[in-house]
Amino acid sequence: MEIKSLNSERNLQQIQQKIDTTIQNKQTEKQQSKVQETGQSNNKRDSLQISEEGKKLQVMKNQINTRFYDQPEIIKATASKINNALPKESMTQ
Repeated sequence: MEIKSLNSERNLQQIQQKIDTTIQNKQTEKQQSKVQETGQSNNKRDSLQISEEGKKLQVMKNQINTRFYDQPEIIKATASKINNALPKESMTQ
């Protein structure tokens, strides 16, 4: 009985090529999905909403930076408001 050898080296090369092709296809699919995800995320727009209290604080910060509160009339008015807000009892002690 004669055993004929199969051309196994050729078969192995073909299998390896199929595996390589499959790997490349999967990598390409991953890259394309990343590009699509990135493209979708770029279409979203972020927004920032500042509360009314935050807006007031921004105005105060600007006034501090421009030295608004260093003016003598502002210091006197602030001291007067603080004086009027304190109970009269605490001032006698």
